[in-house]
Amino acid sequence: MLSLVPIGPLNWRKSLTMTVQPERQAWVSSVSPVALMLLAKSYIRPDGQVWFPFALDADGQMVGVLGVGVDDPGAPSVPQTAWLHHVLVDVDAQGRGYGRAAMGAVGCWVREQHPTVTLVGLCVLPENGIALALYRSLGFESLGETTDGQVILVTTVAELATD
Repeated sequence: MLSLVPIGPLNWRKSLTMTVQPERQAWVSSVSPVALMLLAKSYIRPDGQVWFPFALDADGQMVGVLGVGVDDPGAPSVPQTAWLHHVLVDVDAQGRGYGRAAMGAVGCWVREQHPTVTLVGLCVLPENGIALALYRSLGFESLGETTDGQVILVTTVAELATD
């Protein structure tokens, strides 16, 4: 069973050890360790989002990290969205279904903690075919591209949340 555990005083050092293959680092973050980027962004709140840095916990073992940035509920005429950032499954834990399980856990967390949020979005580099295939299999659809060439994908919270 995989769960989201907030990165905090008891696990932040372990979160800094989560890595991917060097050739995949740019797909996740320009900064390593990735958890450092998550913690910094949760403090500075870029794009006006409230950030939540999480460790991915599989039966007591940390297997990755990710961040969820939730849009301001007062944004005019835009569906409130939770954005996934810097999704990383540790190199030693890849290929075991943790990425898929993490997406379901995020959907459930958003549904429970932020009931006004209706969409979950993320950006992914087009050369990250493994992630693109996973996200599309989970119901994410393309909205276009960012100015730096990343694909913007969205799905509904209801589609993503799996109990």
